[in-house]
Amino acid sequence: MTRATTNPVTPERIFAVLDQDSWFAALPAALKDVIVRHGCVRDHKAGELLFAAGDEPDGLYALLSGQINLVSNTCAGRQITQGVHRPGAWFGYLALLDARPHCQDAAAAGPARTLRLSASAFRRVLRDNPAWHQHFTQLLCGDVRLILAMLVDSLTSPLSSRLASTLLDMSAVAADCAAAAPRLTQETLAGMVGASRQTVNRQLRDWQARNIIRLGYGVVTVVDRAALASAANGDAGFRRVDHQVA
Repeated sequence: MTRATTNPVTPERIFAVLDQDSWFAALPAALKDVIVRHGCVRDHKAGELLFAAGDEPDGLYALLSGQINLVSNTCAGRQITQGVHRPGAWFGYLALLDARPHCQDAAAAGPARTLRLSASAFRRVLRDNPAWHQHFTQLLCGDVRLILAMLVDSLTSPLSSRLASTLLDMSAVAADCAAAAPRLTQETLAGMVGASRQTVNRQLRDWQARNIIRLGYGVVTVVDRAALASAANGDAGFRRVDHQVA
């Protein structure tokens, strides 16, 4: 159940978290102030759906703590994680911008806290300040560029490279935010890199045997960043598992 936080967060603390994101940090001070002052801070339980695919847009979300996964459901009933958000991330804006229902589920991977600017407040802000549209266009374009880069990567890079890059990115975000290691099941990782869970499991266990990572319950900890970076760069010495899988 979503609920207003019982542990109030000061605007200064919210700014400190959100300013870690380059998009928010570059916004005009007036727009930043409107988002923070008029947004509502909410706490979410593990597994809670913030919104589901098909829901009408309800607001602009920023993640203040915890982890939010964006998940799509296939016709075969499989869930594919398409995004893992960490503190400072923004989501929910696509449906606001095109005035269509959400196309993904957004679920809390564990206890999480968000800031939400309601859909009505979002529309009012842009109606009163048309020039601010460009900032949300930039936010959307950043996602489009990332998706295109991931598409090219999925077509040209081996699994070991894609998986290593994903783990490095996630651990770097956690370090920047002084946050806990991301909660990543092997099913979640498989969806993110476009592979089967079994294939991802083989690669992860190979890296664990080499003391490159450490596997825990729902957590992957990077032990040797240099070795993982070599795998991300396509070093042939880290592609052994790829070659074993048809």
